[in-house]
Amino acid sequence: GGPEGVRGPRGGGAPGGGGGTLRIGGDKPAIAMPTAGLATYQFLGGTVPTDNYGRTGQLSAGNLLADFGSRTLRAVDPLTVTFSAGAADRVPSLRYELAAGAQWQMTDATQRLSGVSCAGCAAGTAQGDVNGRFLGTRATGYGAVFSFSGSVPVQALRPNGTTTLVPHEAAVAAGFGRR
Repeated sequence: GGPEGVRGPRGGGAPGGGGGTLRIGGDKPAIAMPTAGLATYQFLGGTVPTDNYGRTGQLSAGNLLADFGSRTLRAVDPLTVTFSAGAADRVPSLRYELAAGAQWQMTDATQRLSGVSCAGCAAGTAQGDVNGRFLGTRATGYGAVFSFSGSVPVQALRPNGTTTLVPHEAAVAAGFGRR
C-alpha cells in the first residue's frame, strides 16, 4: 500500500520482498588476514541495483583503500546508485551517494555507513549499510552488498494533489580487485 496512485513496497528487508539479510562471500577466510599495510582495490563490477518499487538503476564506483593496521576500508572515490523517475509508481529520480572518504570497519557484520546522501530524498532521511568480505587466499578481492534507504516525497493522485513521504529501499552488490 501507500497513498492513492503510489505503488507500495513489496515487503521489508531486501528489495523484492523476502526480508532478511543478504550475505555474500561464504565462510570466514581460512587464512590469517594481514595485520599491517595498505592495499587499493579497484571496482570491477556489480549487480544491477534494484529497489522496492521493482525499478532497476545504475551503479558507479571507483577505488577502495584497505588499511589492515586499523582494520578499516575507505571509499577513495564516491559510490553512486541512481534510479530514473518511475511513471507508474510516481517515485522521482533518486541518486544515493557514498562520499569519497567514507570509512567502515573490516567486520563480519552489517554496519551503518556515514557519508551517505540522497538527491531526491527528504532532507536527513538517507541511510546506508554495507556487508562485505575479503575474497581469495591472499585477500585479492573484496565483495560487498550496499543497501540504501530514504523517505521520498511523492505527489498522490488525489483531488488536492498533496505530497506524501513514502519509503524507498535499494540494494546492489559490488566487487573490487586488489591492484
